[in-house]
Amino acid sequence: MQNGDSHRDGGQERPFWKRSPGREVRCSVLGYELVWFTRHALDRMKQRGVTQAEVLAVLQEPDKKGLKTQPDRERWRKNRSRKVAIDVVFERWPDKICIVTVIVIGP
Repeated sequence: MQNGDSHRDGGQERPFWKRSPGREVRCSVLGYELVWFTRHALDRMKQRGVTQAEVLAVLQEPDKKGLKTQPDRERWRKNRSRKVAIDVVFERWPDKICIVTVIVIGP
């Protein structure tokens, strides 16, 4: 199965990335007690030098909300410096926040 393929699970279609290994973190964010980092998000964080604490800071104190992304997702931004920002794309699941990807904007 390739990335983007769907799979039936509990009567609902779920993309492959939602079933891939990731990491669950217990912390209070946006009224949830759990945050799920997808494998894709973890890979992008490592590649782009972004820490888990920085991702959580974006969700706790964003500088900008409502950035363009896919339906049923949110994209928030926090400035790391005057020229660099971190964007976090996430979904609100019934029991947790799901971090889909992390993007660094700027140099």
